[in-house]
Amino acid sequence: MGDKPLVFIFSDSVGETAEFVVKAVASQFNSGEIDIRREAFINDPKRLQLLIREASRHKAMIAYTFVLPQLRQVMREEAAKLDIPCVDVLGPMLQAFSKIMNVDPRLEAGLVRRLDEGYFRRVTAVSEQKP
Repeated sequence: MGDKPLVFIFSDSVGETAEFVVKAVASQFNSGEIDIRREAFINDPKRLQLLIREASRHKAMIAYTFVLPQLRQVMREEAAKLDIPCVDVLGPMLQAFSKIMNVDPRLEAGLVRRLDEGYFRRVTAVSEQKP
């Protein structure tokens, strides 16, 4: 990694949502050139703590998409201890949706991907049935 700002992306799924948001925001700053390091399928708090310390050593910022509250809490606490700028991409949206839908979220990582794959399987099945 060069002298461009480094952004770590942490996710309990693949991390493409946070990466998309990071790139959209980076485009608002001059060249928008940044280095991105994506760490996917994080579900262990100990692994998360190690990755946060690594981000600190690189003086990076962190964008994250965790659906599990315990991972979001570890992220907030550890980043605060090490003074790492970090952004919770999903947490505020989960809270807002809970209020307007009057139901708690399922808190299952990767649901959007599974829903998309299911949709494409159905589309393929329908198109294969046409004469």
